[in-house]
Amino acid sequence: KAAYFYDKCVAAAVAARRPELEMAACARVGKTQEAAGNLETAVASFERQLRLADELSAAAPMDAALKNALGDARGNCVRTYFAIAERRAEADDKEQSVAYLTSCLRVCVEAAEDAADTSDDAEGGGLDDLEKGTEGKANHRLGLAQLAAGRADDAARYQERYLELSERDGDDVGVGCALRALGEAHLARDAVDEAVAALERFAAMESTGAAARARAHCSLGRILLKRRDHARSVAHFERFHELARGLGDARLLDVARVNLGVARGVATEGGFIAKVAAAGPGSEAANVESLVSWKDSRTPIEGVHS
Repeated sequence: KAAYFYDKCVAAAVAARRPELEMAACARVGKTQEAAGNLETAVASFERQLRLADELSAAAPMDAALKNALGDARGNCVRTYFAIAERRAEADDKEQSVAYLTSCLRVCVEAAEDAADTSDDAEGGGLDDLEKGTEGKANHRLGLAQLAAGRADDAARYQERYLELSERDGDDVGVGCALRALGEAHLARDAVDEAVAALERFAAMESTGAAARARAHCSLGRILLKRRDHARSVAHFERFHELARGLGDARLLDVARVNLGVARGVATEGGFIAKVAAAGPGSEAANVESLVSWKDSRTPIEGVHS
C-alpha cells in the first residue's frame, strides 16, 4: 500500500511539474521497495532521485538544502548498489556484480569531486554525506569482483587506488586489506615480484592481527619456495611457525610445522643438487638429481585460508 501511495505521489508531482516533490517522492518509493527486499526496483527510484537532485542542484549551486538532497540521493544509490552487487555475487553473476559496483564507484567519485569543490557557502552533497571510506570500499569491492570475473589487471588497479585512499586517510585496516587483495591480484596476473612486495608489507604491519599475518607469511613461503628462493622461503615459514605457536591454533600449527620442515628440507636438497651439478654430467652422483627432484615434486606444501 505504501509503495502504491508513493507511486501516486510521484505521478502527481510530475503532473504538477514540481521536480523537487518528484525527487522526494522517488526517495520514498525507493526506501519502501528497499525495505521489501525489491532492490532493483528500489535502485531505479533512487537513480531517478539522484538525477533530479543533480539537475536541481546544478541550477541552484548555492542552495544548501538541494546540496543536502543530492548527498541523500547519492547515499541511497551507493547503499543499494553495494547490496545488489553482493546479491549478484552470491548468485555467481559476476558481470552484474561488476556493473553495479562500477555504478557505485562512479557515484562515490562524483561525491568526492564535489567535496573538493564545495565552497563554505554551500556545504553538502559531497563525500562527507557518505560514510567515511566509502570510495575506498567501492574500489576494494570492485577490485575483488573484477578478480572473480578473471580480470586481474583491472583488479590490481582498483586495489592500488584503495591503498592510496587508505594511506591518505590514515586507515591502517584499509591499508592491510588493500595490500592483501593487491597481492592476490598481482599473483593472478603473474606479477610475482609485485605480489611478494605487497604481501611482505602486509605481513610486517603490527597493527594487523597475528592470524592474518601468519597466513601472509605462509603464502609468501609457498610463493618463494616455488621460485627456489629457499632462504627467504624458510624465513617466512619460520615466522609463520612462530605466529601459529603464539595463536594456539592446533590446525594452523600443524600446517606451519609441515611447511617449515619441507622448506628446510628443500633448501638443503637445493644445496646438495648444486654440488651434484658442479660435479659434472658425467659423474655418477649426477643421477641423484632427478631422484631428489622427483621426491620434491611429491611433497605437499599446504596453504591456509582466512
